[in-house]
Amino acid sequence: MWFAVVFFAFILALMAVEAINNYWKVIVGEVRVGLFFLVFPVCIMVILYWLMKFARLAWGREGNK
Repeated sequence: MWFAVVFFAFILALMAVEAINNYWKVIVGEVRVGLFFLVFPVCIMVILYWLMKFARLAWGREGNK
């Protein structure tokens, strides 16, 4: 009887570990895609902001001459 309970618990533990590993791979993949779509637009916005800032400063200097 104890052997059956231990064996059943062992099988359940193996299934849980395998499910967690597969789920972890899916989560990591989703996080990578989400980070890409979150970081990429932010980088573009920062670059555009810097370009606008420097262009505004240059235009202001030219206007002051």
